[in-house]
Amino acid sequence: MRFQVLVVDDAETNRAVMSDLLTQDGYTVEVAESGADALRLMRQRPPDLVLLDVMMPGVSGIEVCREIRSTPELAEIFVILVTALADRESRLKGFDAGADDYLTKPIDRAELRLRLRTMARLHRYRSLLQERTRTAMVTDLSPDAILTCGVDGRVLSSNPAARVAFPGLARGEVLLLADVIEPTDADDRAWIVSAEGTVSGKPKLIRARGGRGTRVWEMSRTWHVINDDDVAIVIAHDVTELERLRVSTARLHRHEAIGRAAAGIAHDFRNVLTGLRMALGLLTAQLPRDVNAALVAADEIDSQIDLGVELTRKITSAARGEVVSPGASGPISLNDVIREMTPLLRHWAGELADLSIDLGDCPRVWMDRESLFQLISNLVVNAGQAIAADGRVILRTYAGENDGAHAVLEVVDNGCGMDAATQERIFDHYFSTKSAQGGTGLGLATVYEISSKYGCAIDVESLVGRGTTFRVRWPKGPQEGPCAVSA
Repeated sequence: MRFQVLVVDDAETNRAVMSDLLTQDGYTVEVAESGADALRLMRQRPPDLVLLDVMMPGVSGIEVCREIRSTPELAEIFVILVTALADRESRLKGFDAGADDYLTKPIDRAELRLRLRTMARLHRYRSLLQERTRTAMVTDLSPDAILTCGVDGRVLSSNPAARVAFPGLARGEVLLLADVIEPTDADDRAWIVSAEGTVSGKPKLIRARGGRGTRVWEMSRTWHVINDDDVAIVIAHDVTELERLRVSTARLHRHEAIGRAAAGIAHDFRNVLTGLRMALGLLTAQLPRDVNAALVAADEIDSQIDLGVELTRKITSAARGEVVSPGASGPISLNDVIREMTPLLRHWAGELADLSIDLGDCPRVWMDRESLFQLISNLVVNAGQAIAADGRVILRTYAGENDGAHAVLEVVDNGCGMDAATQERIFDHYFSTKSAQGGTGLGLATVYEISSKYGCAIDVESLVGRGTTFRVRWPKGPQEGPCAVSA
């Protein structure tokens, strides 16, 4: 910002001459023809310096000077009095009123330039000093430890917070930064030493001993050139409590994930046990009349046992805090899996349901058999729980309409349906409208998680009293990503 000067003189010629001269020298100039006008302009836009004529009608220059010095928002303005009076008494009056300097009329242009140049330099120094004072105040009051270091890693200065955090600084010796901080880990010490004299890097978490025991510090270093010397400014922010909170939060999230995984697995395990019970009933009913039917039932029991073993593995992994991953994925026939599941699906749809299965020509899907089993069974169980007497459940597969490369599964029921508010929450864990009938709120949540894992999209269409359609659309080929849900 350019140095701003206010010229105050009751003579228009004097104002014009000084204004032109100062404008040519690069100053920003305003003019006032009286002391009252000058005070009004200064209160609106305080200048850096006032060239003030002493002998003016009304409010004199001496009175204006006194008003400037007695007004806090104007008191820092430089004042040069301009007068034809050269006697000692007049000068003393001006200095007593608070003037910084005097110029005698007629004004010598070279002298005016030199006086203003000196005042502009003093103004610049004063601004720098004020800025340094404010910076020093912020540094001294900062709760962060702030240090400056040379390229050799020696500490040059520190703020009060740094001297409290790292007591070695208070001894007044010339110390190395790595010795002052006292990191507890050799790698952290190596980072501090290697960072000295290099370009600035990203903040790093460092555990260090200090005045308040071992703490965790987030340290950053920036390099500046001060008086032709490279100086590093090191800021250490105490994040001990944040780290403790982060660790505690991660532990809580882990426990929540373990609990949620175990609950979901238990829910699916119940479906497996139900299938075993149904298959065992079929086996018992067919013996000894129909050996072939009994063998089919036995195969189904064996298949359900395999699923139970896999779910048991997942429960064990979840209890250990391990990531529960699905089985091997590959192109699998959606229709073949549904055919294998048909006896179980009829059981899960409910005794009152008329289950219709319409298997169209659709491409294979990339999903492991266990996950596909969980997805289909949970959708059919959900449909069976939504219908009343003479209800109908339709299971349908077909290829996508656009290019035929997408497999689509639809599960349709003519049950109670859902309003908009319920549809917004159906995939939330533990949300259920059938709690009284034993609903756990985990079936559709499992469907959503499986679909998300394999990049499937889920469409939901439902009307209260008319029924619901769930539509799962597979992507082309093997890929993972978040599922899209539309209602």
